[in-house]
Amino acid sequence: MIPINDTNSPEWRKQMETTCRRFPFLGDQQNFIKYNLWINDKHKYIFCSTPKVASSSWKVLLLRLDGKYYDIRKFRPQLWVTAGRKLLSPAGRYKPLDLQQRLEKYYKFMFVREPLERLVSAYKDKMSES
Repeated sequence: MIPINDTNSPEWRKQMETTCRRFPFLGDQQNFIKYNLWINDKHKYIFCSTPKVASSSWKVLLLRLDGKYYDIRKFRPQLWVTAGRKLLSPAGRYKPLDLQQRLEKYYKFMFVREPLERLVSAYKDKMSES
């Protein structure tokens, strides 16, 4: 076991490289950016959407703050596709230079959740019968 605070050691680097090769999706930064970063040019912010942290509620709140009223109880993924994309654009729509400029200048934020609670919630959502 390599201590977490020894991130400069050759052993740690080798372990990270080995792990990343076994799980290539973890290091796929381009796809993460393309599908998880949402850009609002009007208000100059970038929202990083993370599953299982009330992301639908946050998206509705962003719509409401922009002057659009949507009741969270009536929110459906289709609403986000139609209304949300008028407010926010996925980062994948931008050319690399345009995206880089926005990443340097815009306010960036995301919401997180305690990891174990998030794991249990995801399990219940996908595995339990409702």
